[in-house]
Amino acid sequence: MKYLYKKARAKINLNLIVLEKRKDGYHNIKSVFQKINLYDEIYVRKLEKNEFKMIINVKEIDNNENIIYKAYLKLKEKYKNITGVEVKVNKKIPMQARNGRRKQ
Repeated sequence: MKYLYKKARAKINLNLIVLEKRKDGYHNIKSVFQKINLYDEIYVRKLEKNEFKMIINVKEIDNNENIIYKAYLKLKEKYKNITGVEVKVNKKIPMQARNGRRKQ
């Protein structure tokens, strides 16, 4: 089966205002940003087995904590008939450049 390919583009925040804290521990924000020509590559394909498989070129990203795995689990909760999925990530955006939001 072929892979679905997407570019996960980076952006630079030109202006960022942190607003009130939400119930989920994150803050609402107002932001002005500019997309840049830097991106991670994501390849996704359906698996016949009912499992999540992730292949990534960065060892520091734990499969149980990354947003891709969490999204898969949420989709499985809502749509019980979803089968397994394989996700390949070619990480090109430096880790220091990832989302600055943190739970507090």
